[in-house]
Amino acid sequence: MQYESYIILAIYIYQEKDERWTAECPDLGTATFGDTIEEVDEEIEEMIKLHIQTLADVGELEKYLSEKNIKIYKKRLPQKIPLPFSAFRDRLTKLREYQLPDPVH
Repeated sequence: MQYESYIILAIYIYQEKDERWTAECPDLGTATFGDTIEEVDEEIEEMIKLHIQTLADVGELEKYLSEKNIKIYKKRLPQKIPLPFSAFRDRLTKLREYQLPDPVH
């Protein structure tokens, strides 16, 4: 049976003083930097998906999400999700939905 479970993660993107861009996902402790906002946005996406899949592969995903208080949703969420915090002027804040690998239930 195929399960569909989702999580929502916050991603922060901001420009450093040296003009490099940084993207980070504090919930996963994942970050990257690059020359353009598009580059870091794409890279953080790949890193998050890899992190989630690796945790699933070693059987630690549910435990990790529980320890980090990351809620697992059993159905897709509405497209517009209100931010539970205020965005800062100097950084872009994105909330993204990620489908979890089977079988997280």
